[in-house]
Amino acid sequence: MKIQVFARLREILGNGQIDLPMSESMTAGELRAVIAGRWPDAAAILAKSLVAVNNEYVSDDRPIGPTDAVALIPPVSGG
Repeated sequence: MKIQVFARLREILGNGQIDLPMSESMTAGELRAVIAGRWPDAAAILAKSLVAVNNEYVSDDRPIGPTDAVALIPPVSGG
């Protein structure tokens, strides 16, 4: 599964897209945990980030399938 990442997450992970092998569905919360396990430096920001599946923000209990379009949107500040 290809996951788009933005802002500070992109900086930490070193790329705007990560590829996560996935053979079955998982929830948005499980996805966060898997990514935090692979990239521990991103764990704090992942905990605050929104998950979008097929262009809609979802809760942590939402199942995600291997063909879904997924994006992680961290909090951003502006001014």
